Amino acid sequence: MFNSKKTLAALLLMILFIASCSSKADDSALLDALDDAEEALEEAEEARDEAIDALEEATDALEEATDALEDATSTTEATTTTETETETETTTTTEAPECAGDALPDGITLDPSEANEGDVDGDGYVDQIWAATVDEGSSSFTAYLVVLMGDSEDRYHVIEIGGGLMPEAAAWASHDIDDNGAVEVWLAVPDVRRTVPGGLAVFSDCALTLVTNSETGYRWVLRGSDSYTPMPPFYRSACQIIEGTTVYSQVKSDLEDSGDMDSDWTLDISPFRLEGTEMVPATELVTIPEGALSGTFSSFDDAFDYAADYGFEESSCS
Repeated sequence: MFNSKKTLAALLLMILFIASCSSKADDSALLDALDDAEEALEEAEEARDEAIDALEEATDALEEATDALEDATSTTEATTTTETETETETTTTTEAPECAGDALPDGITLDPSEANEGDVDGDGYVDQIWAATVDEGSSSFTAYLVVLMGDSEDRYHVIEIGGGLMPEAAAWASHDIDDNGAVEVWLAVPDVRRTVPGGLAVFSDCALTLVTNSETGYRWVLRGSDSYTPMPPFYRSACQIIEGTTVYSQVKSDLEDSGDMDSDWTLDISPFRLEGTEMVPATELVTIPEGALSGTFSSFDDAFDYAADYGFEESSCS
């Protein structure tokens, strides 16, 4: 029994020793794990610190970018404001002044009931148009074209359109020949031979302007400048719209020998179109009938009838 007790005590001591050894082994493992955890924690803290530093750097960069963007926006707004102010100032200083009017010549009396109408300057207002004559004495008359601008009650534009021994004169609106928004004015002026030679006037550069012949530089009228003869040539005007272009043609019938009443009559047709303030030849748009310039006729009426058969008849192109 004693041996048994002795053996049991030894076994107990062995178990305690083994347990003691096992506990020391576990403590060692625990310490190692603790060390590893501390190292991992230190590494995590270092990573956290690095992340915080990176975040701070990113925040600083974002703030710098935000400041730069605000500076750029302020500069753009300032530039835009300056440009807007400059444009406003330019518009104000370069605004075209209203066209100044002309004084009415002495001796002109205008009757509103006798005025013709048309938008001569293309501003959208209907203008009043007169051909007024002034008696210069000794049976001499001077004719004027007078236009009262439709946006005013007292702003007139005036040009002299001719003179002669007859007081008759006329002015009326044509249509917009050159498609610029303004109508031209068709004129008839006094003439010693009691004819009514035609011409055109346009409103250009704040003034009424008589249309001229681009080849001669003289005022353009649908008639010649022949001196007075016992049997002067006869003139008629023809108007056509060809390919959207208005063409005026001078149709002239004249005796082959102006002093011989038994001579045949000849026919001459000269087409023109308006370009600015000049009438230029429009032969590229108009085909003169073959033989028209060399044919002969028994009377001037026969010559005009011949021209009318080919489309050269009197028309206002309205």
